[in-house]
Amino acid sequence: MRLGRLDFGDRTPVLLAPLAGYTDAAFRAVCRRFGADLTYTEMVSADGLTLARRVSKGFRKTIDLLAAEEDDHPLGAQLFGKDPARLAEACRIAVGERRIETIDLNAGCPVRKVVNSGHGVALMRDPPLLGRIVAALRAATDLPLTVKLRSGAETINVVECARICEREGADAVIVHPRTRAQMFGGRAHWPLIAEVKQALRAPVVGNGDVTSAELALRLREETGCDAVMIGRGAVARPWLFAQVRAAFAGEPPPPDLDGAGRLALLRELGALLEKTKGPARAGKEIRKFALYFTKGFPGAAAARQAIAGAATMDAMLERAGLVFLADKKGDVDGRSS
Repeated sequence: MRLGRLDFGDRTPVLLAPLAGYTDAAFRAVCRRFGADLTYTEMVSADGLTLARRVSKGFRKTIDLLAAEEDDHPLGAQLFGKDPARLAEACRIAVGERRIETIDLNAGCPVRKVVNSGHGVALMRDPPLLGRIVAALRAATDLPLTVKLRSGAETINVVECARICEREGADAVIVHPRTRAQMFGGRAHWPLIAEVKQALRAPVVGNGDVTSAELALRLREETGCDAVMIGRGAVARPWLFAQVRAAFAGEPPPPDLDGAGRLALLRELGALLEKTKGPARAGKEIRKFALYFTKGFPGAAAARQAIAGAATMDAMLERAGLVFLADKKGDVDGRSS
């Protein structure tokens, strides 16, 4: 698959979805070690980049969402907003401030405060506006440009929107086939990805409900998508990238990490968070991963409050370790939401 100037060869690339609150530099590093071919930043506000530029502290806080380690490439920056000119300016700022290999427009976030501001999936209510935004971004950069879409806001119009994005210069579209009303519940309607694939000449990335190597293979087979993007499934199991890549190569997927492996991974992630965000923030942010990683282990539900309320990272890791190591077999259900 080719994405503009990015060439992934003949294989099906596996991408890490942009996830607010999760896909920072530390988590991306872990996913990349397990085989993610392309990672994305958390979504970055175009208003934050442009309007906050006059206020150094506000600008730095926003631009720091694009911070990356030297080996965290290729890296995509996901922008959100609704004003074509401001998004174009934000794109130029981001590319000028950071080393970025691709730009993605968020036209799929269903969160209420985002949609109520006219951003995210709200753009799909106004396909002509979406087209003007894509055209403005296309004029602002020669980097590969993608657009992340849902099935639609109130109506199912992803095929129409995808065609407009392609016409205005997008190099690929990413389709998460849930409506705004579904949020993250229910099932992703994969046949819509197949419809978009049939309608476009540009590559189509399939996203939604990929929580195992088997499901990644099914998604590719049933939709014909050119790449697979993994979001929440990777938060619970970053090693899923290694499993999917093996399956795509026709090899047996490696097993899920056992308790000891998950504890070691938590420690690695904690160290990366301390390096990039400092001890105080790292101690707070590692908790959510500990809760995901322990899910399904005997005693995890009872330990949830202790893990979440631990005062330090060491205390949290110690409590999580008791959960992991209590189950020597590490026999957990590999499927996670």
